Amino acid sequence: MRIALVSPYDWAVPGGVNSHISQLAEQFIRSGHQVRIIAPSSRRWSHRCDYLTVIGEHVIGLPASGSVANVCLSFNLRARVKSLLTRERFDVVHVHEPFQPLLPFQFLRYTDTTLVATFHSTRDGGNRLYAYSRFLIKPWWGRIQGRIVVSRAALKMIGRYFADRYHIIPNGIDYPHFASEVPPIPRYIDNKRNILFLG
Repeated sequence: MRIALVSPYDWAVPGGVNSHISQLAEQFIRSGHQVRIIAPSSRRWSHRCDYLTVIGEHVIGLPASGSVANVCLSFNLRARVKSLLTRERFDVVHVHEPFQPLLPFQFLRYTDTTLVATFHSTRDGGNRLYAYSRFLIKPWWGRIQGRIVVSRAALKMIGRYFADRYHIIPNGIDYPHFASEVPPIPRYIDNKRNILFLG
């Protein structure tokens, strides 16, 4: 399959969603799929990545959930997105955080193939962006055929504004990448896999 993975976040800035997309791309490629990551980027890449397409170079940091979301606020993305979709003819377009400004929303509007959305965000008290823009987003909501949340907390937040059927698929880890030949900590030698989560 030809799969597009769309990120709203600056690819030049490390972060959880971009890491998730990168690892997902690697797994799809290992499974024989053709993958293209589409994301904004505030700088050119010195290393070559054959499957990264940058759309949106003007990135701005916006406060989000106690952090900063580095997103592209260019309003001239439509033609580039439509051209890419026409040229690549993806079988699946998988948009992460589809309602973050503004790149993912263009894919939501113009994709005419299978559309999957993953919602990562959580925030106590809700999301003002969703609350204020719910009526603008609603016409495109029905275009999403697969709705994924990465946690019950993410489900609680998106479900507050868009009640629908979601699949909870937690973020995975590439265990061999993190496994090393370091001697185990004696108290954790208990014939179980022990995972340390930092975040």
